[in-house]
Amino acid sequence: MIRVFVIILLFFSFFNISYGQVQTKIVLKIDNKIVTNFEVKNKILTELLLSNLEINQKNIDNFKAQAVNSLIDLKLKEIELERFSANFKDTDINNYLKLITKKNINELKSIFFKNNLDFNLFLNEVKTELKWRQFIYNTYSSRLDINLDNIDKELETFLKTEGLKVEFKLSEIELLIENVNNYQTKLSEIKKIIEDIGFENAALKFSTSGTKLNSGNLGWIRANALSKEIYNNLKNLKKGDISEPIIKGNTLTLFKLVDKRKLVSNDIDKDIVRKNLIELKKVELFGLYSNSHLSKLKNTSLIEYK
Repeated sequence: MIRVFVIILLFFSFFNISYGQVQTKIVLKIDNKIVTNFEVKNKILTELLLSNLEINQKNIDNFKAQAVNSLIDLKLKEIELERFSANFKDTDINNYLKLITKKNINELKSIFFKNNLDFNLFLNEVKTELKWRQFIYNTYSSRLDINLDNIDKELETFLKTEGLKVEFKLSEIELLIENVNNYQTKLSEIKKIIEDIGFENAALKFSTSGTKLNSGNLGWIRANALSKEIYNNLKNLKKGDISEPIIKGNTLTLFKLVDKRKLVSNDIDKDIVRKNLIELKKVELFGLYSNSHLSKLKNTSLIEYK
């Protein structure tokens, strides 16, 4: 039976979080997991510090809803992963931390200590994310149905096209949305975050795509490899512009046009284009599997305000 009770509208009125001391109390319960207002505060201040944003009440308020949603996702992942064993080394954690913060563990510990924040909560989130990625890969790798014949046909058609080829250098932010008919709140939140910390930092911290580890960077993608909807969304953008949202299933995706170029057929390495196309489809499939799995957990879990 579907049991979802999320009281989003109460977050702003009840989470009266400031930079001062917070008396710990339970504010959310997700099945057998709880979220305290201390965790919410720790999450908000962590994101502000790692994004080099000023700690003030305005910025705290702007990050409240996003922090709560992130913690709900975290608890749902923890519940699902309790039956799953994953192995990763300290080097894996260090590499992940450098990707999302550009700092090593000792530097981060110092920042957390100076600002009276709980580093272990942050480190647990990192470990959960690494474990979740392994879980999704192990669970869905056998379902990667990439038709190589179709890819080769598409590639040959592209290579036979005369004239100049258009390529886009793109970054992306992908978000899981609970209600595809009412996504404006999520869109407004991420646009505000992008305005505050930049597209790449927002991708690192909030995107659900596998490209988040690389600041959302998709690299150079030829126009023919994009769907008609995405191409039409991008073709008139200028460098640095952000696309209109693309809604696909239960995900919302924003693209940033980093650069654009034209090249002639002789400049194209067939093997590289083929490899990139395959990898792009794999990333897209794993992102869909991850978001779909998390969405199912949300729809079968009791999430309630305490």
